[in-house]
Amino acid sequence: MKIYIKTILIMGIISILSLIISFALLDKPCSYMNWLENVFIGIFSSSLLCLITSCTGYISEEKKSVYSFYWNLSKLKSRALVLSTISDQSKNINSYYNAVYNMNELFRNEFALFDQNFIFIRRKKIQKVLEIYNALFEYKNSSTVAEQKMREFLACKKKQNGTPNYSAEEFQNDISDFYNKTNNFNNTNEPFVIYIEKQMNELSKYITLYE
Repeated sequence: MKIYIKTILIMGIISILSLIISFALLDKPCSYMNWLENVFIGIFSSSLLCLITSCTGYISEEKKSVYSFYWNLSKLKSRALVLSTISDQSKNINSYYNAVYNMNELFRNEFALFDQNFIFIRRKKIQKVLEIYNALFEYKNSSTVAEQKMREFLACKKKQNGTPNYSAEEFQNDISDFYNKTNNFNNTNEPFVIYIEKQMNELSKYITLYE
C-alpha cells in the first residue's frame, strides 16, 4: 500500500499544479502559450487518470490487508486456545513449547508481513486494526522470550552434583510475564484467547467477511 500512497500523493500534486497552470494560460493570446496550455491539460488528464487508478488499487489492497489480518487473528486464536488448554507447563513442557513455537511462527511470518501503511488512520476500522496489532506486538515480545527460555530449559544439563544448570524455579520466574499475559492479558482478568475472540467480534463490525 505504501507505493499506492506515494503515487496518490505525487499524482495529486501534479494534477493540482497542472490544472492551475493550464487555467493561468487560458486567456493568453500567444500561440506558444496555447500550446503550453494544451501540454498542461494533457499532463492534468494523465495524472488524474493515474490518481484514480492508484486510489482504486489502494482501496483494493487495504481491503485485502484487513481481511488477511482478520483471518490471521482466527489462526492465532486457534493456536492460543491450544496453549490455554495446557494447564501445567512444568509437566507438559514439550507440549507447551510446541504450542508457543507454533504461535510465534504465526507472529514471525503472517503478522510480520502485515502492511500498516493506511490512509486516514482515524477511521474506526483502521484504528481497531492498529489497536489489535499493537497489543499483539506486546504479547509477541513476551512469547519470543518465553520460547527462548523454554528452549534453554529443555536443553539444560545437570551439574556434577546432579542439580540442573537451569532450575525449574528460575525457568518459572523467567516466563512468568508470558504466563501472566496468556492467562490475564493486560490485566483484563481474561485469557489472551478471549481477548482475541472479543477483538475479532469488534473488528467484524467494520468489515464484510463474505461477499
